[in-house]
Amino acid sequence: MIFGLDGVEIGLLIVFLCLFGGILSGFPVAFAIGGAAVISFGIIAALDSGGLLIHQAIDKSSAEFGALMGQGIKADTVSVFRYPELPRIEVPVFANGWEVALDRNVSFIVNRINERVLAGQSIETLLAVLMFVLMGITLERSKIANDLLTTMARVFGPLPGGLAVSVVVVGAFLAASTGIVGATVVTMGLLSLPTMLRNGYSPELSTGVIAASGTLGQIIPPSI
Repeated sequence: MIFGLDGVEIGLLIVFLCLFGGILSGFPVAFAIGGAAVISFGIIAALDSGGLLIHQAIDKSSAEFGALMGQGIKADTVSVFRYPELPRIEVPVFANGWEVALDRNVSFIVNRINERVLAGQSIETLLAVLMFVLMGITLERSKIANDLLTTMARVFGPLPGGLAVSVVVVGAFLAASTGIVGATVVTMGLLSLPTMLRNGYSPELSTGVIAASGTLGQIIPPSI
């Protein structure tokens, strides 16, 4: 044992530190979370293989545990938190080895991905994403979006960054009406990004305003 902590507790600390460090590393969150999972599992597997991670499990062969079973208590409800007085034994964190745990988790992830892919094909709501992206392309190619944003920029002209303010307003209402932030951000990107760049806005400010406008739709009813 390390610092007198249970092996599971040490594993949780390793996962937390890897995740915290991954998020602060500056990588995109999706890559940071996935990388933190791989790195933390590798560290835990190495410590477990070296015999450094020991889990204090309940001794199911003890008389005390048998007495609980005799009272009609289900075995899956017995834990060290509910019954801290039960005798314990030291076992590895991965009872059958980290290779078996890795195989089981990879199989679970692959099955879940297959289920999500097959289920996503039958969700009619997701058709709104394609339709709104198509709408954004149509408005951008027909120059209607450019005229719309230019007109709104004149309305907000007295304000600093009038075009950016108009993008936030249009994007927020569009996100609230669709309820799908991804579709709104893509659509507003097609609509407003070329216009903002032509008006001298920096790429960083333009993309940040567009992303913020789509996110605002989550808190405006009747967003789904």
